[in-house]
Amino acid sequence: MTYLNTKYLMSVCVIALTWLTNIAHSKDDNTFLGLTPPQDVPIVLAPEIISLTEQVELNAVFHPNGKEFYFCRRVNDVYRLFVIKKHANDNWSLPERVHLKEMDDYEIVDPWISPDGQRMIYISNAPTSTFAKGSVNLWVMQREGDTWGAPKLLPAPINSNAREIYPVYTNSGNLYFSSTREGGLGGYDIYVAKYVDGQYQPPENLGKPVNSAGREGDVFVAPDESYLIVAVGGRDDTFGKGDLYISHRSANGKWGNLKNLGQVINTKEFDFTPTMSPNGKYFFFTTDGDIRWVSSNVIFSTEK
Repeated sequence: MTYLNTKYLMSVCVIALTWLTNIAHSKDDNTFLGLTPPQDVPIVLAPEIISLTEQVELNAVFHPNGKEFYFCRRVNDVYRLFVIKKHANDNWSLPERVHLKEMDDYEIVDPWISPDGQRMIYISNAPTSTFAKGSVNLWVMQREGDTWGAPKLLPAPINSNAREIYPVYTNSGNLYFSSTREGGLGGYDIYVAKYVDGQYQPPENLGKPVNSAGREGDVFVAPDESYLIVAVGGRDDTFGKGDLYISHRSANGKWGNLKNLGQVINTKEFDFTPTMSPNGKYFFFTTDGDIRWVSSNVIFSTEK
């Protein structure tokens, strides 16, 4: 952890020791990483372990094996991928950077893992010979035992000369993401590339009422595609720079109107990177450089 400021090093070590001790003695299946889970008010996730005071963290991604938790941290103005691993004795490691030799000089952010645990998809600004300079593209890695294989650039038309961000796989294999490509309704729109007969189809714009003239960015889609939660900027009913909204999918496959998740979740800052724990009990998102979490009951109570 050489990137830590010296004044934080001692406090981090003390907190880490306490954290790991609590984990070693915790047998409560309702805890995550040995932490006492939140209830109806969002709290910062593992202060000084995951959410460092002097750094920016975002994303909260679980491997289906229950033994790996991934997030991103900005180090020297570049987003890096980190992992926390669960050991055989039920202890969790401290965050470790995931090194990808081919891409260590470039940003790695917005990771997502397929429901079968065999693919990790993420975005990077690494240059390519296929797409325009300055584009941000989707990359994927296959699982190889306990590690990940070499990154591979997804082809067009999933990637484009624009910016593709925040990819999410669902149980069906469908791939949702946001893009600034031409033909959209606003700055960023949500798209889906449907997985049909083992092949991805050209991405489709979700259209209204999900997309608008505003900015529809990070999107979490429920594994069964029954609902989505999206970070939106530029709408009239936002409480801050950008808020989180929910939309439900009807039986005919149409997405419903976006509903603001309210001021329990949303703040005057930009709230983004929504996701759920695998068991659906906890909702994670990012506010003001910290990953926060809260009981998912708060999310669904907004529907009442």
